[in-house]
Amino acid sequence: MASAARKGTISFPRFAWLAVAAVALLALSVGGAGADNITPNPASLSLAPGSSTTVHQTIQLDALPPKADILLALDATGSMGTALTEARSDANAIVSQIQAQIPQARFAVANFKDYPFSPFGLAAENGFGLPADYPWQLNQDFTDNSGTVECPLIDTVTLSPIECALNRFDAPPGSGGDNPESYNRAFYEASHDPALHWTSGSPRFMVVLGDALPHDATQNADFPACPNTGPTDPGPDNETGTSDDLRTQPTLTALHQANTNLSFVTYNPAGIDWGSGFTTAGCQKQLAEYTGGQQVTRDGTSSLASQIVALIRAAAANVDSVTFNVTSPDVENAISWFTFTPPGLGPLVAPQTVPYDMTVTVPQTAALGTYHFTVHAVADGAERATQQVTVTVGQQNVSALSMTADEPQARSRLARSPPGRFPPARSPRARSPRARSPRARSRPARFRRARSVSSRRLPGPFRRARLRQGRSRATALR
Repeated sequence: MASAARKGTISFPRFAWLAVAAVALLALSVGGAGADNITPNPASLSLAPGSSTTVHQTIQLDALPPKADILLALDATGSMGTALTEARSDANAIVSQIQAQIPQARFAVANFKDYPFSPFGLAAENGFGLPADYPWQLNQDFTDNSGTVECPLIDTVTLSPIECALNRFDAPPGSGGDNPESYNRAFYEASHDPALHWTSGSPRFMVVLGDALPHDATQNADFPACPNTGPTDPGPDNETGTSDDLRTQPTLTALHQANTNLSFVTYNPAGIDWGSGFTTAGCQKQLAEYTGGQQVTRDGTSSLASQIVALIRAAAANVDSVTFNVTSPDVENAISWFTFTPPGLGPLVAPQTVPYDMTVTVPQTAALGTYHFTVHAVADGAERATQQVTVTVGQQNVSALSMTADEPQARSRLARSPPGRFPPARSPRARSPRARSPRARSRPARFRRARSVSSRRLPGPFRRARLRQGRSRATALR
């Protein structure tokens, strides 16, 4: 399976390649079930300084990553009371069902309303006796939801961390003010809030439960399924018309560049009339797909937990790109020894097995010895698989395959070799009757045989007899 440049070789027994092929077929037949992996793994190469070899490889991505960070963000304005009640009652089910499929999943909880000034949301002095709105509030940093906490509500109660977080805010009727809400601020804070600690190298998901749209006066130009919903979000400085105002498209681009995809559970799909045929569900769907996420309308026929699990599964299957990195305890700039073709894979939908080539080139100045490398496959910023590669650098390339040939085959190949390739004494032409002179061919066969015998090294008994005969002649001459 390894094609070599300058006689590079891969140490991999032939029967193992049959096993690899069988495993690849099995992986395809079961739809990618099992852990992410790179084949072959490990790989052992024997190369000389300045030489290289190419290994044909595959990477299998499972439908779900082994770990994930999931931010649940709720629109906590007046029309979302039902959603908050469902989230509270389904909190532990949401966590347990997702962790049953993504064992290392962690969860965080946040909510948002709108800015506490006109024309956005409710100010502190609003005449309704309601608390002032706010554009963003983080209620729980990422947790695996294990154990319980003492949750200070009206009374102190014992709840799971996620349950407690969902019970620490409300969605009172009348909050939120106008139809659009501070969605763009929530998208912004998902990747900027310093109190939100995403795991490095873990897939990131933001699931929004809501029934409204962001503030953006020019939104329709970027997302045709969405209406213009001015005035534009004031941003972190809480002032309109400044440089940090948050338009939807740039804010979602930044979120996506942070390897976070956005999904929606849409509530009250016909609750707001946006005019001109625009719908909340249609716009939220387009916003989600822009980041590689999904949208589902809350229909009440299945549990909220089931719908969120389905969203995560669908969103996790979309992989924008897979890239490769290399580390080594023996080589400082390990990636300089490796070339991947193509350099990146994707976009793709998991589960899927994808072929690619890995070329290893040993620098001319490399010292002789054994070098160890780890190849890391990174999908959308999250490590999904690793491969161990050992490179033995010697004086010459060594093949792991043993080659055999019988004598007739060897002589035939030597005979076809170009003149000068072998010493004359070793060449089949030198031993062939056709290669001898006409004079030599004209001699009787008995003379040719005698000459041939006399010119060869005789077996032991004959050689001793010849030596005795030579001594007796020498004595007679004396």
